[in-house]
Amino acid sequence: ERINSCWKGLRARTPSRGLILIFPFFEMIVPFVLFLALSRRYVMEKAMKHTAYLMGMSGMEQMTMIQSVTAVETSDEYGGFSIVLPLEACEGGGSCVRFVMEGDTFLFAGRNMKSNAYIRAIVDTGSPYLIVPEAKIKDSVDIALNECSECAPSNKSKRYIFRNSNPQFSSRSRVDDFDADPISFFLKSAYPPTFDIYGSKEGKIDWRTAPVSFRSGDIHSVDSSGYVFGITDEVLSEESGGALLGLVKQSNKSTTKVDIRPTWLEQVRLYRGDVGNENALEVKSFRIDTPRRQLTISSKSLIPESSANALALIDLRPLGDFVDHYACVINELYVDGRGIRESGWVSKKRDIVAVFDTGLTGCLFTEELWTDVSKGLGIASIASLQSVRVDLETKGFKSANFSVESSREKASGLFVTRSISLDWFDEATTAPHVVVLGQAFLAFGALTIDIDKRKALFENM
Repeated sequence: ERINSCWKGLRARTPSRGLILIFPFFEMIVPFVLFLALSRRYVMEKAMKHTAYLMGMSGMEQMTMIQSVTAVETSDEYGGFSIVLPLEACEGGGSCVRFVMEGDTFLFAGRNMKSNAYIRAIVDTGSPYLIVPEAKIKDSVDIALNECSECAPSNKSKRYIFRNSNPQFSSRSRVDDFDADPISFFLKSAYPPTFDIYGSKEGKIDWRTAPVSFRSGDIHSVDSSGYVFGITDEVLSEESGGALLGLVKQSNKSTTKVDIRPTWLEQVRLYRGDVGNENALEVKSFRIDTPRRQLTISSKSLIPESSANALALIDLRPLGDFVDHYACVINELYVDGRGIRESGWVSKKRDIVAVFDTGLTGCLFTEELWTDVSKGLGIASIASLQSVRVDLETKGFKSANFSVESSREKASGLFVTRSISLDWFDEATTAPHVVVLGQAFLAFGALTIDIDKRKALFENM
């Protein structure tokens, strides 16, 4: 109506009567053309907001961002197709990656538009799935709508009502509304909800499907409908610490302990050029460079064959583990400067393994291991430990060791030590002891995992 009113005002000011004969035609076509132009502007502004979020911009920066955006780095390093995504510092010393999840559609000016959730997720080598807390989705969508110049939420407690505030349209025109339950923003997947235990608490995970946009347009899901991901309830959300981008690729298909879902890396495909099945490349390795804040995912190995410090990854799934955690054999474990094997505190017949977990802040010991260590040290509280060092077995060099260490002095607030009961193994009495290494160790270097060749490399920076 506003467009027609403007057009009628223009027509009234037209001096030439001869043009009146062709006005009926223009009166029909011009509003249509203007509608397309304004709709295109809306779509462009949404796309720019989308890109601005992925670049870390907010507020006025998003509104004024120019359209020329530097492309994410790609390379042929080591003969593979690699994509480098920027990371950001997040709580607990970890690194977060930004992405946008496309939710359900709503009607805008006669066209179907997408509702988006803007997410920052912890890059987590200790978990397999893309997990987003229910509250995080709701907060992210709320923020997106509040910052959006075209729409604003009303009656948040029950329903979202999208209203157009663009001055070129009527600000009173109601566009559409839909249920505000965060889970309803996303399509149901083929997988029913599961009940999982995070830490010591049990809660529900609802499995949904959504397209996800990262900084690089070359990262896609193998399924055209998007990625299968989990939405955690309030109980599990508190334990997870936020959204998680799990980088454990392989799961244990024969396990009966948990209901297996598609891992995020199982679903990822890298496309060199046009998107199509013939161009799809699976992720075979990745690198998390915390000091430089970069996540590299690649279709080839990122560890040179000549690397003397490459570590052999062992598979814990035959022992009962439900996913292929990135684990290495520990030749010796030093606590507060004392070797536990050379001190005779732990049997040399029982293996000790280190698990790399970038989603963890400090360091975890399995309870039985800590019981033996605490007796040897003569201290009761694991929280009083001052330093931990692991000597790891290098791949192909049985006599060689590579050390990863941390201390309260070096890592400050990151050096948090705890004991934990794990349910990974079928035979607890013969299973290896486990030490989980978090950001207190990994924040000072780059961790590279070669999934197919079962190698790891940690480079201190």
